[in-house]
Amino acid sequence: MAVQSMPGMQTAVLKPMSLQEAWLLRAGREAAAVPVAGGSLLRTQWENGAALPPYLLDLRGIPGLADIAADSEGVLVGSQATLAAVKRSKPIRERWPLLHEAVGTIGGPGIRNLGTLGGNAASSIGDSLPALLALEAGLLWYDGAGLAEQPLDEWLDERRTSAEPERRLLAGIRLRESRSEPQAAGGWHCWRKVGRRESFTPSLVSFAASGTMLPGQG
Repeated sequence: MAVQSMPGMQTAVLKPMSLQEAWLLRAGREAAAVPVAGGSLLRTQWENGAALPPYLLDLRGIPGLADIAADSEGVLVGSQATLAAVKRSKPIRERWPLLHEAVGTIGGPGIRNLGTLGGNAASSIGDSLPALLALEAGLLWYDGAGLAEQPLDEWLDERRTSAEPERRLLAGIRLRESRSEPQAAGGWHCWRKVGRRESFTPSLVSFAASGTMLPGQG
């Protein structure tokens, strides 16, 4: 584990090399240690006058968290996979085009090269959330003992009613094969994002939907 101080600031950056180490580093600091990936949202908040936390828990050095891995269940997007990497992913483009389209509308290229899908979702306000909800995505959490999956909609409901910070660490986002959208099988999706200007802006309203056209419909 490395510790790096940010020049001119009373903030230390903790650099764990495993989820277990990250959990232990955060355990004694609680809300004072904020997990960070690309840090794009944190930077925006700081530029708008918000104070930085005493500790930043940089998860980028943990092996495997930036991977996008297809398996028999679908695909697991590591929490540290950048939005640009999700956009480039062939399985995402071919099987979950709704998410492929949505991540391409988040910020500009610089933000997408830095920001992560995990960070966007874990913020609970990210523009990727409507698409992930429409695809019934699951969040893979590490709780110090192991990994457990939780439906995204269930987690968002919890966030709305709890003032406590999320203590678990987000390891990945699961997309199920049953929610893929192969066009040959009649899959369809709809994505709309409305902002104050045409691009490079947070949304005022985002909308996503996906489904399958049954034979004889159209």
